[in-house]
Amino acid sequence: MKPGIKGFLLGAVTTLLLTSASVAAAAGGTQIEVYFKSLKYMFDGSEKKPTGDSGFIYKGTTYVPLRFIGESLGKEVSWDELTNTIWVGEKPAELKTSGSKSEESSGNTQNLTSLPFKKEDEASMLNVDSWGKGGHNTAVHKTFFIGGTEYSTGLGLYLHDNPYPAHLRTGGTVELQLNGKYERLSGFAGADDSKLSNTAKGTMTFIADGKEVLALKDLAAGEKPRQVDLALSGVQTLRINFQSDRNGLINMILADPKLALADTAAASAADKNAEKQSSDVFIVKLDKTKEYVVIKNRGEASVDLKGWRLSNASSGKKVTFTKSFVLEPNSYVMLLSGQEGRNYKATGIDISEYKEYSQSLLWTTDPVWNDDKPETAELYDSTGTKVSEYKQ
Repeated sequence: MKPGIKGFLLGAVTTLLLTSASVAAAAGGTQIEVYFKSLKYMFDGSEKKPTGDSGFIYKGTTYVPLRFIGESLGKEVSWDELTNTIWVGEKPAELKTSGSKSEESSGNTQNLTSLPFKKEDEASMLNVDSWGKGGHNTAVHKTFFIGGTEYSTGLGLYLHDNPYPAHLRTGGTVELQLNGKYERLSGFAGADDSKLSNTAKGTMTFIADGKEVLALKDLAAGEKPRQVDLALSGVQTLRINFQSDRNGLINMILADPKLALADTAAASAADKNAEKQSSDVFIVKLDKTKEYVVIKNRGEASVDLKGWRLSNASSGKKVTFTKSFVLEPNSYVMLLSGQEGRNYKATGIDISEYKEYSQSLLWTTDPVWNDDKPETAELYDSTGTKVSEYKQ
């Protein structure tokens, strides 16, 4: 190679121009040869000199450090590794998330953490906008970090390898009443580093009006955040569930969650036309593969389920509570079918993994749910009124 000539990677030129750092050959790029030249830079009649690497010429085109040019013009230059984007000057308000603390939204967006919400089960220890506000955790920092990026707003939940209380296996759930006033949720999901074992993997599930609309699985510490982008037009109730595989500890985070407001006319129509499901007894989980449905009473009064009916909307298979079965406040009942039902029958166990909180009941040893297509579980009260449904 001739003196004064260096190898460059086309795939890494952005980094060079942004940071003025030297670049070494790496896999996935194309190596080229360029000549460095001593260039003079004049801005409005005044000379400015870059620090570090100077410009170079390649195939008749002159390349200069972008940061030097931007800052010489009075513009901030920043690099968003998550989206591989260079920003010169101001970012739009809703995009100010990466590389620094998240900023408050404005205009037609609203921070999700500004809304009131209900906390269920392990979410009783939920942390809001930073670690240490309302619960335990093993995170390294007090602020939220996912894959090295810091966020100033969000929901964080620490899940132990043993649930708390010990008999609880549903993870933690946050419920928000959107009332059809929002059209989209954006944000980032991931896991923070911890001081202790952080080998667990987590799942974050979003349930809109009883329908699973997104399940982000295998979230783990040290990995880059996953993007959340959900259409929510007309949605009344949004539930966000945090769950762990319990193979160690995990600090799960929904970072920088922003809600985009629906236009006034659409929000008004949603309020008028949406089906109201105000029952305190509702379906919290359908697992088609493991063949079970979980029903919860989140109210303050006991409910006798005699005459209530659970059905598969697609196949018409159903089960009715023909005898009195009282579901206490803040309690669950799990209805088993298929292989789960056969295991139940074989062991004779009548109290499930939910133990003191609830019982497991055998629906049928035959399979009820089809793993290969969308299914809907529907719950009807003793008057025949549908009070809840869950789509998966």
